[in-house]
Amino acid sequence: MSGHGHREAAWQLDAILWHDRVYADVHSEQGRAAARQHHVSPWLIGQAAALIAGYIARGEDVVSLADAVRRAPTWGDEGRPISAQQARRVAAFLAARGHIAAFLAARGHIEHTVDRDLIRPIGVRAVPAN
Repeated sequence: MSGHGHREAAWQLDAILWHDRVYADVHSEQGRAAARQHHVSPWLIGQAAALIAGYIARGEDVVSLADAVRRAPTWGDEGRPISAQQARRVAAFLAARGHIAAFLAARGHIEHTVDRDLIRPIGVRAVPAN
């Protein structure tokens, strides 16, 4: 397997492991309580986790929340799109539970940033610079 193939396999593994951690958390007693506190359903958190895991599997270690929301499935009987407020609630849940952090590109630190759209999944390998 080439170096590129090893990287892709590592990204796939990261995506699976990250998604499984979020899934287990949101279905735990503490996770369900936190979801209620953030006024977001476990189903919606699971959908967002699957979308973010897709980015991780492609080797992206920084994710645009706005882009993920645009790709999110619809919900409810009317097929309504996920709102920006719901996306922020999901992000707040994921951050509070230690699954994501806001990303500050300068110096590579994980901190809160003015651009609240960018998030970094915790526990994911950074993509090496070319």
